[in-house]
Amino acid sequence: MIPIPIHLLIGARHIARVKASSLKVVSCENCKQSYAFLFDVEAQGEALDLLFLDSVASKEWADAQARENLAAKIRNSVTVIPCPQCGFYQADMVRQLKENAWSNPMQIVGAIVVLLSFIPLAFDIDYAWIMTVIVATIGVVLLAHGYVVSFRYDPNAGDPTPRKLVGQNNSVWGEQLAQMLHSAESGLGDSTIGSDR
Repeated sequence: MIPIPIHLLIGARHIARVKASSLKVVSCENCKQSYAFLFDVEAQGEALDLLFLDSVASKEWADAQARENLAAKIRNSVTVIPCPQCGFYQADMVRQLKENAWSNPMQIVGAIVVLLSFIPLAFDIDYAWIMTVIVATIGVVLLAHGYVVSFRYDPNAGDPTPRKLVGQNNSVWGEQLAQMLHSAESGLGDSTIGSDR
């Protein structure tokens, strides 16, 4: 006897998606300049209407979960925009940039060289192990150098001018920020305001 699977519908799955633009206000850790930038966030929530008993409540639950997830994303998100006045990346931004830079091309090349170093051992070549040791050593040195470079990486090192331009092109600060915050407090703004001080 061959078992035949029978799928029974036991409910409906409701999915709610929400999007928002959030204004994040940052106070620079270096020069104390306040600046802000907009970023888009989206989140999702879902609920199961078991046995199709309460579709309205399931939809409301999915919507509430989506809004809760959205609020958590707004709170925890890190957008990497340096200070427009001094070009300084804040501590959470530095952590994000260092995590992104942990794997660099030097490490990848080193790992590939180490793996390729074992190819001569597959062939019947005199002293193949010497070639393997030499090439593997070169690969390990490249790999180690890549780790040292990523460990020493400092996004705030060097000339701050390019970072200032990035900050000035992607943020609001000074009088323009004061006006924007005043409008948001007056109820004219429709963005969520987050603060990082």
